[in-house]
Amino acid sequence: MEDETGTSAKLCTCEEVAHGALGKVANDEKLARVIMSPTHFKKNGELKPGAFPLSHIRQSGLSLFRTDRMTKEDIVRIAGAIAPPNQTPHSLAIAVAADIRSIELVEGEQALCVLDDPVLNSPPFPDNPAHAIAISSTDRTSEDCDPEVLELQEALLTKFKAQLRRIPDGI
Repeated sequence: MEDETGTSAKLCTCEEVAHGALGKVANDEKLARVIMSPTHFKKNGELKPGAFPLSHIRQSGLSLFRTDRMTKEDIVRIAGAIAPPNQTPHSLAIAVAADIRSIELVEGEQALCVLDDPVLNSPPFPDNPAHAIAISSTDRTSEDCDPEVLELQEALLTKFKAQLRRIPDGI
């Protein structure tokens, strides 16, 4: 299967249907995780694995921005609005959708699906039609799956930490 960009795409069945006006997440789209300071950084300045919470990987989905579909102003505004108390949006950790989809725990099986997940009319969250999630392709909610979820967290950290861009100057 090829996506609209002609890139070979390996999509979970849950990725075959668009949920918003921007459509499905293409393999070549840049996706960003908002990195908060000081929570997401170790004392030595390295990104913590906790920037990719186990509960989000396991169940609710890891919240991402489709940065190719957002203005710089929207990125800065929404990142500020979602920041928890005493936290500051510091950076965007960026990865390409195909790289997230390429994560496998078992050879030949896509471990994470990347879905468009627009946030609209959901106070207290600001509207973001360019919201997406990365979510486990199978049920990993039992405690037996903890090693798998930790492996996914490490894989996500590796994919995203290679490209950190400061908010607002680096975006």
